[in-house]
Amino acid sequence: MLVFVNNRRVEVFCGATLLDVVRAYSLTSSKRLLSGYLAVYDRFGYKTEPDGPAVEGGHYFLRVAARSKR
Repeated sequence: MLVFVNNRRVEVFCGATLLDVVRAYSLTSSKRLLSGYLAVYDRFGYKTEPDGPAVEGGHYFLRVAARSKR
């Protein structure tokens, strides 16, 4: 299955989650995603969950997650 992360082509298996996609894109980025430092957004700018399904031809973007003020 072909998807895009930050406009870079990434091939993953059918049934992959967004975490799998990010892991295929960059192991470092996947660790940052799991730590909460990064977040995944779809092409419309909506934040998605790492355990959500990846869609064939989907475009995803990694951004620094918004930090809540204490």
